[in-house]
Amino acid sequence: ILESAAFRVSIGQKLSISPHTIEGCVLGEHGPNSVPIFSSVVCGSTRIRKVYPSFGTEKDNEGYEKIPENVDTNIRFINKHKGSCSWSLGLIVCHICEVILNDGNIILPLSTHAKHDGLLKNVPGIDKDIFISLPCLVNSNGVRGVMFQDLADDEKDKLYKSAKEIETLILSI
Repeated sequence: ILESAAFRVSIGQKLSISPHTIEGCVLGEHGPNSVPIFSSVVCGSTRIRKVYPSFGTEKDNEGYEKIPENVDTNIRFINKHKGSCSWSLGLIVCHICEVILNDGNIILPLSTHAKHDGLLKNVPGIDKDIFISLPCLVNSNGVRGVMFQDLADDEKDKLYKSAKEIETLILSI
């Protein structure tokens, strides 16, 4: 949730638009291997890639593809100067608890069990039990399900790589 919020703020800053009007998320693992989902970013009611097809791709001339680096840099800056993101994490936990207690039925990017018939929710090749950040529908029962959207091919590849990193880490223990 923290990286998704920072992602939306970075997009808002670049577009000079309030991040409250931007929907978008970061999936996968935390840190430099996280996967920003540019293909699903919506501003107002408009999918940005509909207006600007190269948004967040290698062909992007406006520098949006650098937003993930900015997100990671901003989070590291907070950690370096404050020591941690403890207040941010506390607020996130509070928000998740409110959603559960109030039966919010809200979609949040949360770390959840990813294995499903040998697939990482539409990303083939993951056959180990891992937990990874995916868009989850959350209500009073906790995570009700994963609300997986269509991903661009490069996003699928990055999510697969992120999942493999987690899988490798688990196997090394």
